[in-house]
Amino acid sequence: MGVSADSLPPDVAAALMGGDTFDRRLAALVEAKRGHDDALAALNIGQATVSALADAKAQQQDATAALASAKAQARTIIADAKAKAGQLLDDAGSQRDAARAAAITAQQNADAIVAAANAQANDIARAARDQKAIVDALAKDAQAEQSRRAKLTDELNAAKQAADAKQAQADALVKRLQAVMAG
Repeated sequence: MGVSADSLPPDVAAALMGGDTFDRRLAALVEAKRGHDDALAALNIGQATVSALADAKAQQQDATAALASAKAQARTIIADAKAKAGQLLDDAGSQRDAARAAAITAQQNADAIVAAANAQANDIARAARDQKAIVDALAKDAQAEQSRRAKLTDELNAAKQAADAKQAQADALVKRLQAVMAG
């Protein structure tokens, strides 16, 4: 019982006999596998690019939200500091006016009353200096906060630039993928 080449499928018969037909089919199979492997590698690059792009966009959105929050906080802090400073200045002005009135009354009265009025005026002046020191400290704090906010803004801008660079890399990878898929 023998097996003849006529009873085998054509591919098996060609493989057994060798020759040109088998070599061509084998070369075509190798080329088709290489094309498949290249397409699979390009697909993997594209998926990584899409993932990197999504990450970059998320980071950019986070940075934008943090910048908006920082600006809003800075505006609130500055507005609060200005309101406190204005109130302190109004209070100091009112106290100064009261001290002047007391000084005029003290001038018209006896030297003893003048001495008491001077003591009161000194207390008011001390309070005004203390309040001015508070205003200066608040202004210094507001300036430090503004500097901190500027630093945060610089860091956020750097993060945005990094995100833009990742976006550019992702765009380049997408273009390469499209070129590979088109070619």
